[in-house]
This record gives sequence, C-alpha cells and structure tokens, in this order.
Amino acid sequence: MHSVWLLIGSLPLLLLMACNGQNTADDYFFTGVELQKKGLMEESLAKYDEAIRLDPSHARAFGNRASTYNYLGQPERALLDFDEAIRLDPNTSSFYGNRGQTSMKLGKTEQAVYDFDQAIKLAPEDGIAHYNRGVAHELLGEPEPAMHEYGEAIRLNPQFAPAYVI
Repeated sequence: MHSVWLLIGSLPLLLLMACNGQNTADDYFFTGVELQKKGLMEESLAKYDEAIRLDPSHARAFGNRASTYNYLGQPERALLDFDEAIRLDPNTSSFYGNRGQTSMKLGKTEQAVYDFDQAIKLAPEDGIAHYNRGVAHELLGEPEPAMHEYGEAIRLNPQFAPAYVI
C-alpha cells in the first residue's frame, strides 16, 4: 500500500523529469492564448513565435499569431501566417474565415470570397462566414449574392444584428 502512495506522490516529479523541465510548443501556445485574452498582444506574439520555433507544424499557433498581427495592424504579416495555417491544416474553417477578413482589409475582395466559400464548405452553419461573404459580394458590386448571404446569416443566427443592416 505504501508503494502505491509513493508512486502517486512522485507522479508530478516523474512528469517533470520526463519533460526535463522544458516547455512544449503547446505550453507556449496556451500561454499565448491567455496573454491574448488579457490584451497583451506583444507578449502573446512572443509565445506564438516560440511555439512555432519548437513546432513549425503548429497550425493553431500560426492562426493565433496571424490574429495577433491583425490586431497590431499588420495584415500583410497576418495573411502570410493564415496561408501557413491553412497549408498545415486545410480543414479548419476559422483559418479561411479569418484569412478572408484579412484579405478584405487589404482590398483583395475576390480572394476573400474564395476564403469565405471554403469556410462555408467546412462549416455550412457558420452565420458569420455567410455574413462576411455577403459583405465581400457587396464590395464587389454584386447585390443579389450579398442579399442571399445576409439572409443566410439571419436564418442561421436571427440575433446577429449586423446582418439586418443593409
């Protein structure tokens, strides 16, 4: 019985020894998320950088770093990171939706429509993606598809007020 308690009591130490006390890419990623939630963007950026350095295939770290770049007014850098996030994980709809919004900021509206198309293929019930695709169509001077998308956004989320403002 004493040996069981000794093993359980030693578990944290064994885990620490197994990791050699080093943080993983996920540790840095989740710390970056918490810093980002607190509005500490430069600090979160450094954590995402470290997560990517440790694991260059960490798609979520690229996606969150891209969002941070957007917040810091660096949409060109954000676009590059969204490109990489999508290359690494082409099945995450939010990467496409966020890249579409970034593309619209940069005046790349046709690219934005493509990205919103992809986001909707992956998550057809995403009312915000439909709304954003409507905005992109409106910017392209295409009122009929825009109205259709606003209608879809309202159908999917009747409380989403921006879709009612035309």
